[in-house]
Amino acid sequence: MSDDRTHTALANTTPAAAVGAGGSLPLGALIAGRWTVVRFLAAGGMGEVYEAHDRLLDTPVALKILRGGVSHERFVRELQLARKVSHPGVCRLHDAGSHDGVSFLTMELLDGEPLSARIDRGRLSLEEAAPLLSDLAAALDAAHAAGVIHRDFKPHNVMLIRRSGATRAMITDFGIARPADDDGAPGLTGANEIIGTPAYMAPEQISGHAVTPATDTYSFGVVAYQMLTGALPFTGANARELATARLTTAPRPLREHVPDLDRGWEAAILACLAVDPAARPVSASAVLALAAAPPPRRGRPSWLLPAAVLGAATIAVAVWMAIRPGAGAQASTADAAISERAIDRAGSLVHYERGREHFENQRFDEAIIEFMQVDEQLRTPAMLFNMAQAYRLKGDPHQALYFFRRFQAAPGPQDVSAEGREIVAQHIADLEAALANGVDAGTKDAP
Repeated sequence: MSDDRTHTALANTTPAAAVGAGGSLPLGALIAGRWTVVRFLAAGGMGEVYEAHDRLLDTPVALKILRGGVSHERFVRELQLARKVSHPGVCRLHDAGSHDGVSFLTMELLDGEPLSARIDRGRLSLEEAAPLLSDLAAALDAAHAAGVIHRDFKPHNVMLIRRSGATRAMITDFGIARPADDDGAPGLTGANEIIGTPAYMAPEQISGHAVTPATDTYSFGVVAYQMLTGALPFTGANARELATARLTTAPRPLREHVPDLDRGWEAAILACLAVDPAARPVSASAVLALAAAPPPRRGRPSWLLPAAVLGAATIAVAVWMAIRPGAGAQASTADAAISERAIDRAGSLVHYERGREHFENQRFDEAIIEFMQVDEQLRTPAMLFNMAQAYRLKGDPHQALYFFRRFQAAPGPQDVSAEGREIVAQHIADLEAALANGVDAGTKDAP
């Protein structure tokens, strides 16, 4: 393993080449009787990161040790939260423990460089940034589906690695992540110390309001802005000014930095930076879909949109008949009924119809992107069923299990045939068994 590569590290870390030859652990030290320290990689605000050899599994890992001021319970909490997220775009955490009074975590060792280092060399073109943002959006959506909010999403917590001949982006460091069902306590601790990184924090983190998945969407927008422009949307003389600027000033348009940037991308990224969380796109993947959406056509007769919406609703209701009581084996490809109140929500219906078409054509990634943009209140049980099926068939068991369980918990599944309920129960049992056995791939060949 060469020394010119930067490996996964903590938030606010500095590559090892810049901080010296070693940290506080001597090379060759045996940690907890299992991990041998190979070399020092990086230092950060929470601790140090080393490459280590796992003697039990005979494999290299990253070993992250705790610095004073951070509790062992926080380390364990990081492991517990990160383990809830099963996605190829999220760095895997393995074990937590202590050695000679020092707490540590072990995690997947990644060859590559932080996104922050790539941005330091200059802004990314849209062609280079778009696939990386797609990776990151999928990973954030997986975390949110698992009930985890990152709260410190930034370029330092993204690793760029080479896989299958392409550069992929992976999210690291869930050290200050919090469950989505947390009470949303203020993002401050101690003497007004801000938890997170001010340049990337959402307004609600600064003002002490509830933290939600929309908080990560805001940070995703800041990261996308910086990737494409090489600059941050807000500036300040110090951390506090930088953190509060977003409450009083508007972000500078991206096209002032990059005049030829696609207008759809600019609009999508600026939408992420709305002060009101409810005004932001509903998910990170929805940001990409918004960026790719064609501009509205001018001069369209006013009757066309209502007709299209009514047509979509009619088709959806007809398809729902496939999983009504007594439907039969076709329940596994069922679609959702959109209630009459949805007719007034043209945008949601358009996304719903696009998702249905993608699903029928087995373009599951595209189907999920569209379904995720449907208003949460309009997601019927059968739509949740189709979202679960899309994730299952694309090989993502964790999210499939999440949406199957949401389907079961939603009001209305009693309207599904007994056979349909049995199919869902069997899918849940299969997915639970696969995850219990450490299987990360879905059952793409399942009916």
